[in-house]
Amino acid sequence: MHTLLILVSFALGLGGCLLCVSLLSFVQSPASRRVVQGIGLALPTVILALIAGVMAHFLAEVCFWTAPPADVALAAALSVIGATGIAISILLNGARAILLPIHMARRTWKAPDWLQARVERLVIEIGLPRSPQVKVSADKRPWALVAGPFKPHLVVSSGLVALLDEDELSAALCHELMHLRRGDLWWTTLGGALRDLTWFLPATRGLYALMLEEQELSCDDHVQGESRRLALASALTRVWQAGIAGGPAARGAL
Repeated sequence: MHTLLILVSFALGLGGCLLCVSLLSFVQSPASRRVVQGIGLALPTVILALIAGVMAHFLAEVCFWTAPPADVALAAALSVIGATGIAISILLNGARAILLPIHMARRTWKAPDWLQARVERLVIEIGLPRSPQVKVSADKRPWALVAGPFKPHLVVSSGLVALLDEDELSAALCHELMHLRRGDLWWTTLGGALRDLTWFLPATRGLYALMLEEQELSCDDHVQGESRRLALASALTRVWQAGIAGGPAARGAL
């Protein structure tokens, strides 16, 4: 009975996630789609948290110990596996949050004044409340990314600066700053934690990957001005061509 309760909770979590995936075919607005994706990632975690509370209650009840031995053993094993997965997820996400600033401090340096000034002009243009810290990484591969939800950093590789012309670089920077304006770092952090908590459900991993993909497309769509859109298209083409020759760039990069 207790094992059946755990398996039913898994099925409910998977069903809720798949329901949100099916709802996406009826939702067009990027903001609404992101909300549906977030709900789909959160539902399995909420349901499993409820079942964890129920199982914690059963462990202290006589009915648990009078159940068939196979039911008790399997329910206990599933509970241990679930608790271990949650603990590992929390540790990995905590380590990622701690090590990322350390890694960035060791592998990047402060951007030159002209690059910082260009970012500050773009910040004013798109309406960000404050400018992120701009860093440069010594890497011949062309890439750019934003990181750090609490202290946002915009990191640009030296390869990207060397590859793109002035308009293309501004368009690429604008794309990255749009991630900050849309709050993508917070959604990515929360979604990644929820995905890791439900690592045994392929649907949550697919939903998280879809969220990341649509973030990139939405930032492209929010780049304003026909000339800047053309410059962004040119920049993406150059980065793609360089990526074929030079191998993959940093995770999450342009």
